[in-house]
Amino acid sequence: MKRRIAGVCTLADVAAAVAFPLAANAADGLAAPTFSQEGGRFTESATVALTAPQGAEIRYTLDGSTPTAKSPIYKKPLVIEETSNLAAVSIKGGVTSPAEIEGYIIKAEEEPQLSFFVMATCTRRPSTTRTGASGAATSTPWPRSTPIPT
Repeated sequence: MKRRIAGVCTLADVAAAVAFPLAANAADGLAAPTFSQEGGRFTESATVALTAPQGAEIRYTLDGSTPTAKSPIYKKPLVIEETSNLAAVSIKGGVTSPAEIEGYIIKAEEEPQLSFFVMATCTRRPSTTRTGASGAATSTPWPRSTPIPT
């Protein structure tokens, strides 16, 4: 949820005003398009369907920039085959929604560069060895109430 501080406009308001200077801003209530597939990392192409409010057209870009009146009109689901930032706006009756943006990272499966192994845990408590006054060594188990030093 976006917050507005009195007297200060949000970045979305500025972007909408620059992209569509004659259009009303997001405060007029036109909802942004919804994406059928959330952004993320994919090992194969991602197909994304966009939906907008009844009667609104959708304009989109694949470079993350705010769509303008010159941006492509959405007509069918988009197949994203390379890493892209999909941005889309709804336009209806001269009103433009805020941009909705999702990032899609398309990468082949990779083998891990490093492997980590966990060593077995200590199953018995350590003991201390002390040398008494007679010179004889004695071994004493570590008390259970005392933490084992690391």
